[in-house]
Amino acid sequence: MKKNMLILTGIGILIIISLIIISIILTTTAKPKAKNADSTTSTSEIQLNSKQYINQLEKIKIKGTNDTIMITKKVKWEVPEHEEGELVSFAIAIPYTITVDGKEYDGTYHLGSFENKKTSNNPKYNFEVTNLTKDGDIEVLITKK
Repeated sequence: MKKNMLILTGIGILIIISLIIISIILTTTAKPKAKNADSTTSTSEIQLNSKQYINQLEKIKIKGTNDTIMITKKVKWEVPEHEEGELVSFAIAIPYTITVDGKEYDGTYHLGSFENKKTSNNPKYNFEVTNLTKDGDIEVLITKK
C-alpha cells in the first residue's frame, strides 16, 4: 500500500512539474496581444503609392527622396456628441507639412468631408488620409502628382 502511495505521489509531482514547464514555455513564446483591433505598426519611412501608418508629430522621410511628411497636430477619430438615433455628419481637420526639396508646404486634409481635400500647394505630391483610429493611429497614402 505504501509503495502504491509513493508511486502515485511521484506521478502527481511529475505531472505538476510538466504543467509548470509547459505554461512557462507557452507564456515566453506567445506573441504579445494587440491593445485592440485597431492596433497598428507605424513606419519611420513612407513609400510612395503605398498605404502606411505613420507617427503623428514626427517627420517621416519619403523613401528614395530627401522629402518628408509630418502630421503637425495630434488628431484621433472622435464622433461629436449627439442624441441617440440622430444622423451626424462631421469632418476632422488634419494639418500636415510636406517638405519638398528643402521647402515646407503646409496643408490641411479634411477627413470625412466631401469638399475638395487638396489644400497644399506642394509641387510634387498628393496626400490622403486613408484611416484614423480612436487611438490616433493614422494611415496615409502619398502619390506623385
